[in-house]
Amino acid sequence: MADYIVEGPDGKKYRVTADTPEAVDAAVQELYGSGAAPAPTGGAMAPPGAAAAASVGPAPPPPTLVERIMSGAKTALGIADQGVRGAAEGMANIVGLPGDIGKATGRGMGPVAMVGGIPFPTSDAIKAIPNKLNDWTAGLLGVEAPRQKPEGLGERIAHRVGEEVGAMAVPAGGAVRAGASLGPAAARAAIPEGTGTNVIGRIADFFKQAPAKMVESAAVNPANFVGKEVAAATAAGTGAGLVNEVTGKSAAEARGEKPTGLQQAGDVAGAVTGVGTAALGKKVVDVGGHVVGAMTGNTGTTNKVVRDVATDEIARFANVAPGKDGVIDTDPLVAQIMNGRKVDETIPRFQESTADRTKNPGLAAAEYSRQSGPNSGQYAARRDANTAAIDDAMKTSEPQATPGALSSELEIERQRRLTDAGVNTANATDEANNLTRTLTPGGTPAGRGSTVRNELETARDTTRQATADAYERAGINDNPLAPTTLAEGLDRVTASLPRADRVDTPQGLIDQIAQIPAGEAITIREASALKTRLLGLQEKAAAEPGGRNTVRVLGQYIDAVEEVIQGGITAEQRAALGEARGLRRAEGTAFERKGDPVADILSVRPGGTPRMRDENVANLSVRTDALDRILQQADTPATRAAIRDQLLSNADTATAEGIQRFTQEYSQQLQRFPGMADELGRAQTARGAQATAQATETELMREIGPQGRGVVARYLQYGDENASKAMRGVIASKDPARAADELLRFVNDDPKAVEGARKVFWDIMQEKTRSGGSTTKTISGSQPYLPGALRRFVDDPAVAAVAERLYRDNPEHWQNVKKITEAMQGVDVRNSAKAPNTSGTPQGMQPGYLPSGETLASRIFAVERGVVSPAFAAINIAGIIARKAVKQAHTAAVDKAIDKALLDPEWAALLLKENNPANRAALARSAKGWLGNETSTLIDMLGPEDKDRETKKAVMKP
Repeated sequence: MADYIVEGPDGKKYRVTADTPEAVDAAVQELYGSGAAPAPTGGAMAPPGAAAAASVGPAPPPPTLVERIMSGAKTALGIADQGVRGAAEGMANIVGLPGDIGKATGRGMGPVAMVGGIPFPTSDAIKAIPNKLNDWTAGLLGVEAPRQKPEGLGERIAHRVGEEVGAMAVPAGGAVRAGASLGPAAARAAIPEGTGTNVIGRIADFFKQAPAKMVESAAVNPANFVGKEVAAATAAGTGAGLVNEVTGKSAAEARGEKPTGLQQAGDVAGAVTGVGTAALGKKVVDVGGHVVGAMTGNTGTTNKVVRDVATDEIARFANVAPGKDGVIDTDPLVAQIMNGRKVDETIPRFQESTADRTKNPGLAAAEYSRQSGPNSGQYAARRDANTAAIDDAMKTSEPQATPGALSSELEIERQRRLTDAGVNTANATDEANNLTRTLTPGGTPAGRGSTVRNELETARDTTRQATADAYERAGINDNPLAPTTLAEGLDRVTASLPRADRVDTPQGLIDQIAQIPAGEAITIREASALKTRLLGLQEKAAAEPGGRNTVRVLGQYIDAVEEVIQGGITAEQRAALGEARGLRRAEGTAFERKGDPVADILSVRPGGTPRMRDENVANLSVRTDALDRILQQADTPATRAAIRDQLLSNADTATAEGIQRFTQEYSQQLQRFPGMADELGRAQTARGAQATAQATETELMREIGPQGRGVVARYLQYGDENASKAMRGVIASKDPARAADELLRFVNDDPKAVEGARKVFWDIMQEKTRSGGSTTKTISGSQPYLPGALRRFVDDPAVAAVAERLYRDNPEHWQNVKKITEAMQGVDVRNSAKAPNTSGTPQGMQPGYLPSGETLASRIFAVERGVVSPAFAAINIAGIIARKAVKQAHTAAVDKAIDKALLDPEWAALLLKENNPANRAALARSAKGWLGNETSTLIDMLGPEDKDRETKKAVMKP
């Protein structure tokens, strides 16, 4: 064995003990690459360009300022370079971890190992790639290759930190990428459930869940996640680097030796210790910051704690159940808040509470209980603001009229209609009276009957006189007859009669004629008188029951007398007699027929008294047959006037129905009086119009009069001050829509009246849907709407029917009310915030930072007794002050945050999202990326021994 002095590229001298120079050359080649060639002379060799040191010269002069600056820069660049090289090696450790595991388990000894049938490069093979590229590039450019190994404590620590950071960057980068793709919720759902029931199982669960949990943390807050991982890796690298300096691991690596198991274990322990120390230090700093901030009033140091506590309380109020890992996830509650119905979309400036937005009963109970707490003013202010917002939204549809506008228009229209109806009735009555005045009968029935009788008597007397004049012109009464002629004619008739008929002979008259002395001259007058008597007997017999046979017998005697008379007159006299007899027959037919109305009217009793009373004559005259007979015999103006009056005395001209009945009953009689039927028709029409006008007026008075039963009348029974009662009657009516329509149609949909009706309706809505309690008034004095009452009012079918009619020409106003009503549902604006106690007592009882007097006295007494030292007492009192300061600051801030979250759903969503307990749990997890490099270290500990370890150790030995 021989010793060789070798000067390395860094300028340091190394003593090498080897069998041969070739062994030294091989070691140098492996450590420094092909650039170093042995030049052994006299038992020593040196790298090219470097001379072997034979002696040590004089001390060099002190460095200049520029040299010091350049040296510092070179040191900084060296540290940075080693940090980067360490990072690259750390990444190689993680990328090559499968190959290292395969190599450690005997599946490969070269640069590649088989794992699961797939070749994986080892970390050493991967690390060699950039070094060889650097050497190749330097040789290509003709420059010195960059130094690979760290020199000095700074570079070694930087290299070790870089290694941890690089190793962490691989899994952390993958977690960040996966988290960005999945998002917190999906990443959280992807965490597999733990199934381990013992230590081994829990360890297995850790490795199974760790990657997914890293992804979750990265998804929640990538920057926080990366920062924590970098901090942990830096702490791990720093701790490991320091420990490596103590254990000699750094020196061993510099010499090219593989560290011992103890050194590698120290590396792992140093990394763990570094991470733990950093975490503990951060905790101490955080706690101290909270204490100092609470005591100095710096709320920035307590905000995080406040937000976390407030979030937990809100989640507790909302009864958010923990997940499978026992951690509460507030994201579903955030989604519920964000997706909830937003009232301000319908009611501008309205701010519903978080309970209103989510309809969560737990939040509603919390809001109700806290509205009388220390921040009750916020609730009162919110209630007032929301009430004002609702009022402003409703005012856009509020009618701008007085409630009495409808009543005034209704009253004016009612008076106009009643007046018009009265005038129409009066005009129709006058017209009908004028037309029926000519149909009013004159005189009395007796007078009218007397007139008819007189006219008939006049006509009869005229006829009789004509008959008498005709007989007088015939001149046959004095013509002589043979005395026996008349008697013989009668005897012949008697002789011709059967014995049974002879009982009916006018024996007395026959005997009188037979007793005329023979030779006594008689005239036709005697025969005519006999004939007249026989005719009278015949008429009498005809009127008696069973007198027909007598009439027949008497007729034979009459014929015999007529034959005698005819035999006693000349031809001229016979013609004149025929004319006179015709007149006589006509007279008899006209005035003397038994049962004939005219004969009955003219009939008199013995003594000349009329058999028929005058009023009966009047009544008889209107019978169709009697009327015709009377007019046939005495058609005079007086007769017609009397009969017309008698007809009209039977007519009811006061009504159209009476005239119609009269016209129908006496239609035949009216035909005898031309124009009378038309006159009655005009009167009937007039009376009908009068009746219609009266009925209209009566019905109008019944419907809309002061005591009417109609909608208008009932509405006007109330004064303007009770317009709401009147409108409530409309709503409560059997058919509200029809009632409302009747009111508005009554005033012809006058805009002012319609607006007045809406105002009355609006006032009713206000009465029924606003709170009435003295504690619910806002500062301005207005009462809030009750959402439930407003909903019931709007949804009431009767109310809806009336509203539809009232807002027919302006439906958007009512639709706006309905939209506001719908938006208010589930929004509780009824709760009034209880005023906080203003007596000052609660404020006076609020604890301060200092301990109570009893506590201070107790600590002083304990010091005096020697139970505790003054230092302990001081620390104890300081702890009390710190705890009370923190608690007081946190309590007030938490209360304020909770109340703000309950009142402001947007802020609550932001709070719950940013401080989600599940996210906090994910972010609170310790960094795990640095463990990858420690795993690589552990695998390296289990790996095979390096064959050239001793040679490398000898080469690197100083």
